[in-house]
Amino acid sequence: MSDERTPVWGVHMGRPGGRAMNGFAERADEVQRQGYVAVGWPELGDMSALMPARDDFRRSYRERFSPNQSIRSEAAAVGMLFRFVHEMKIGNLIATPSPTGGPIRIGRIVNHYEYNPGLWADYPNLRQVKWIACIPRGDLDPGSRKSLRSQRSLFRFQAGADEIRRIASSHGG
Repeated sequence: MSDERTPVWGVHMGRPGGRAMNGFAERADEVQRQGYVAVGWPELGDMSALMPARDDFRRSYRERFSPNQSIRSEAAAVGMLFRFVHEMKIGNLIATPSPTGGPIRIGRIVNHYEYNPGLWADYPNLRQVKWIACIPRGDLDPGSRKSLRSQRSLFRFQAGADEIRRIASSHGG
């Protein structure tokens, strides 16, 4: 069951850089149906091997990507990856729109971070999720829909978190 302190995370999959790619959204939708949310960055390998400190994530990121990238872009990527591996916890809630434009899936994280390039090579960084509810976008309040329009691949719900918790609770989750 959810309480008012249960963190709610939003995850976007299937639209890298905000644009649909041929077959990409359908693959992301299939991964969700298999009970996962995922983020990319396959070049970083298994991030559980990194020390649980942002500086280690930053160092690894810089080794694999251009050191000339803007500090803001680097900080956003490193922060997202660190949160996915270390701040998301078993029992936290996930809300994710279907990448093919369908319903919003709401679920609960059921495992620790895992690295599995065999499931989807482009998105090998995974969290297993037990889906609780699948609802039409239009059934959400405007604040929740606005939160889901975030440009980030991973974000912490602020506006709309209470509604997601209520939906999860009303569906037995």
